[in-house]
Amino acid sequence: MVMKVTDIMTKDLVRVEESTTISWVISKMKHFKIRSLIVERADKNEPYGLITVRDVVYKVIAKGLDPEVVEVKDIMSRPAIYVSPDMDVKETAEFMAEKGVSRVLVKKEDKLVGIASLFDVLKAF
Repeated sequence: MVMKVTDIMTKDLVRVEESTTISWVISKMKHFKIRSLIVERADKNEPYGLITVRDVVYKVIAKGLDPEVVEVKDIMSRPAIYVSPDMDVKETAEFMAEKGVSRVLVKKEDKLVGIASLFDVLKAF
């Protein structure tokens, strides 16, 4: 049986607004033991964004910036990279390698339904 993204993705998404401080992001990452948060769209025509632990460490902590002052919009990645829940896991791995990303958002029609990481892909094999 060929595994699909829907079989490996995380469906419980933690979301954040662009204006949220990085200190709040850090507390949520630690509390939920997660490495990324979805950045909400200001309106339905905008793409979703993503903020990762790598963004926080490289762009805030390593630069000595104040997490109480820096906001998500200052360091997030947008647009996020999307895949379909019906995409084959191997194809997803190839797509992630081609794009150079460690996680992708999963969208069905225009609804965000999950997130899949390199580790999720690895667990499928």
